[in-house]
Amino acid sequence: MKSAIAALIIASATACDDWTWEECSEMYYRNLCDGECNGDGWMYWDDIWEEGYCVSVDEFASWDWCW
Repeated sequence: MKSAIAALIIASATACDDWTWEECSEMYYRNLCDGECNGDGWMYWDDIWEEGYCVSVDEFASWDWCW
């Protein structure tokens, strides 16, 4: 049981490092790490500006091109 809990903790700690390509935005995104963006939304990576930025759930919902 303890090893299963430890595995879940490790998985949740590394889950915020897994970048995924999104066709509609033509950017990579990932789940938020602890303490980022007030825990609302996702972190996106802009290759042109070479920087990451937060996209809230509400902001993503307004991206018509992704729906």
